[in-house]
Amino acid sequence: MKSSLLYGRYNTLICRKKDRRVTCPFSCSGGDPMSFGDFWRVHMKKVHQVNASQACPFCLGKFQWLRQEARSEEVNRHRLECMKALFPDLFHWAKEPKVPKMPKNYDTASGPCSACYSVLDSSLSSEGLNRPRVKRWGSFYREVGEYPPFLMGPFPAIHVSFSETSGLGDVMWPIVQAFLAKTYTWYHVSLRAAVWKEFEMYILSKKGVYVLPYWALCDGTKNRHAHPLSSIRHHRHMIMVTEKCVSLEGDWKARLKIPDTRQGAKLKIRILNIEHLINALFYVSQPHAKCDGYADRMRDDKSGSSHYYLNRPLYPHAKLAMYMLFSGGLQFYVDKRSKPRSTRRWFKDVRGKGNSSFVKVSRLGIPLEGCVLPWSAEWEFSHMMRITEKNRPDAPYVWLYQKDQVMVLRSCPALKDMPYSDWYVHQMNRRNCFLNSIQDEEYVLGKRHRMVVNDMRWLKQEMKSEFEEEKRQQRWFPMDYEYVDPFELREREWERERSQLLAENKQLRHDLECEGRWSESELKDQIRNLLLDRDAMTAEMVKLKAQLSTMEQERNQMHEREREQLIQDKEQLNQDKEQMIHDKEQLNQDKEQMIHDREQMIQMHERERELLLEEIRRERGQLQSVREQLQDALNKLHNNEV
Repeated sequence: MKSSLLYGRYNTLICRKKDRRVTCPFSCSGGDPMSFGDFWRVHMKKVHQVNASQACPFCLGKFQWLRQEARSEEVNRHRLECMKALFPDLFHWAKEPKVPKMPKNYDTASGPCSACYSVLDSSLSSEGLNRPRVKRWGSFYREVGEYPPFLMGPFPAIHVSFSETSGLGDVMWPIVQAFLAKTYTWYHVSLRAAVWKEFEMYILSKKGVYVLPYWALCDGTKNRHAHPLSSIRHHRHMIMVTEKCVSLEGDWKARLKIPDTRQGAKLKIRILNIEHLINALFYVSQPHAKCDGYADRMRDDKSGSSHYYLNRPLYPHAKLAMYMLFSGGLQFYVDKRSKPRSTRRWFKDVRGKGNSSFVKVSRLGIPLEGCVLPWSAEWEFSHMMRITEKNRPDAPYVWLYQKDQVMVLRSCPALKDMPYSDWYVHQMNRRNCFLNSIQDEEYVLGKRHRMVVNDMRWLKQEMKSEFEEEKRQQRWFPMDYEYVDPFELREREWERERSQLLAENKQLRHDLECEGRWSESELKDQIRNLLLDRDAMTAEMVKLKAQLSTMEQERNQMHEREREQLIQDKEQLNQDKEQMIHDKEQLNQDKEQMIHDREQMIQMHERERELLLEEIRRERGQLQSVREQLQDALNKLHNNEV
């Protein structure tokens, strides 16, 4: 243990002072200044012929050792004493006083959150559809279904309105409040394109079933042999909301089945807590997915992301805003971001003992120092207050770290016309950022954090006691030298051991390659065979290309002939159509002529009838006069007879 500590101490001093300018103390010609690292590594070897790996460079090689003894206690103690005696001014310094931290005045160059500032400056519109569309899937690429009633408004006065560029908008606050009210049942579902028509018919006919505007199209699958446009591979992630009286279980199992394989729709998970809801909303609004098991390997250019279409994307730190919409959410968020493995960075700042151990939130190292809540442009921070059942604000507010403390907002219409960069800085200076609003809060350590802190304190105390004992007995350390954290020495020792293991592994690999190397003749035969195979494959490829070009020519000729035939058929159809139109016009003319002739015949018949009637009346009058004459004659005859 002592030899390892001495060796680490020696390397630490060498690394810290390697850039300091020194001159050779052994009366070299010239005496030009050089760096301390070049002095003991290059100058001593070239000018004084002292190899620093097997001889002490600070006494001209009078003390030497074997290569395997480089880490021994005697060698490292000698090198430390020689180095201190040769350069007494180089290793004597005073501790620099700590400068108290000044309150930050943020600007756009250093203050804003790098992950959110550039994203919120532009509109987060629907992420593009960088996959070919399949026409038979129809409404798979559009919104289907109704929004739940709590998104339709009107909203109360305490409604927190976020900017549309962040993706939260006016809908996130009512979504969180409706979930906390427990008046609906929530599901995270994934529907394959093969059952989309059945789902569309179901959701349009079923009452009490709603969908949220957050959904994504995904083609991730663990089946790598599936076709890129397979209806079983492509699916749609959605958040569904149902009323308490509506049961989704039976319909999901009975109706939403793939017709060919009778497989399930894909996934249906009931959301039972607010953490699950926030994770689901964030998951369907980000390009990186876990459907294919490669979420950690996605590239930043989104070309390899499984979620190839996002209907309503969220900005990177949207979870922070969602956790501040209900009491206790920020405590849960901070607890999730402070893992026990990160305790080493801030265990020195822990205060208190036992169950009351705590640390300032600002010391946790959460990378959200300048993250601004992206609410609507006209809102700004007004004041903080403690909320009770009787004392509640009438203006919009968000919850802070303490469960009864809120940040109340106020409207400022002048902020609407402010440039985005100025608006961002104004919001940060108004304490509308993560760390500036809760930096003085106390994060109470959990059981696992306390165990890690206690172990690290004990280990540090043990190593410090060991250093003090060595310092008291041997007296080889400079009395005014600053104490170095033993954890740094331990990490450097582990790094050196790791580099040695890697070097040994590399050497073993090289030896194995040398042992299994083929002879030169075998390699030549292999190369010759590969060249012959390549030539054969090249000739076959040329033949295939010729056949392909011939097939393309035949296909083009066939398409051209079919096209000409279609054009001729179309022209013939047009001619037939024109002839039919002409015949129709001729028929219409004949019909009109027949109607005209019929009217003339009717008129002629009317005239003939009138003439006949007049002639009949005239003949009737004549007959009547003849009858009267005959009657008179009969009367005269009768009178004569009498």
